Amino acid sequence: MNKLKLLIVEDDEGLCRQYRWAFPEHHLFTAQTRQIACDIMARERPPVAIIDLGLPPDPDGQRKASLIA
Repeated sequence: MNKLKLLIVEDDEGLCRQYRWAFPEHHLFTAQTRQIACDIMARERPPVAIIDLGLPPDPDGQRKASLIA
């Protein structure tokens, strides 16, 4: 069976573990930083991403925009 790819960008490792339990039917990728998330997006191209809006500040304001592009 082909599982839907899902990227979760979250800097709290405890929450990342809980997401694995919450989405067992998905091929789950987790990233703790913007750079790791961008690398996963480029390599895996998941159609869905859940992004922690409380990540450390992004000085140029492009954090979310670079993941969406």
